[in-house]
Amino acid sequence: MLNVLPIDNRQKSCHKCGEVKFLHEFRKASRGQESHEKKCMQCTKPEPKEKKCLGCGEVFPVDVFRRKNNTRHLKSRCLPCTQKQKKSVLTSEQRKKHTLKNSYGITLNHYNDMLERQSGRCLICDCKFDMSYKPKGGSGAKSPCVDHCHTTGKIRGLLCSNCNKGIGCLKENISILSRAIQYIANHSEVASHEH
Repeated sequence: MLNVLPIDNRQKSCHKCGEVKFLHEFRKASRGQESHEKKCMQCTKPEPKEKKCLGCGEVFPVDVFRRKNNTRHLKSRCLPCTQKQKKSVLTSEQRKKHTLKNSYGITLNHYNDMLERQSGRCLICDCKFDMSYKPKGGSGAKSPCVDHCHTTGKIRGLLCSNCNKGIGCLKENISILSRAIQYIANHSEVASHEH
């Protein structure tokens, strides 16, 4: 249970879930010194006895559904559908197709065409992509990343992970990137005069 203090007198903390909520999310107290009940309306709502599974469409008793991250909210799929979904493991190519389509709106063929047009190299640092390098936690420095404008969503090309992270960390801002170039140029001149 979270113990968070209310921000102002229009809010209070629910005694069950611990969340700070506005007073309109609590029922008015029928008696006692407090103006509103101790538990929010969400926590005092009676639990449903049955729920419809979004996977198979069947209606089951609520004990056939798992809870979301130790909360009172139930997952949208029944246990059999959840287990079935876990068993249908995608191949790496299927996963790649799915990610490209859902994240960037492109097909695997479009991705491969970009890779071929770029001769398998990063558009910024010109390093050769290592298509076999697949580390555990994510893409490696030499793995191709789909670079896109975060404002328009337009795909610009393929970059190595380092270059993609670099322009992302500098907020894709030309002014900041120019100042970073100037900064490096100024400090590399100082370093060359010292040696």
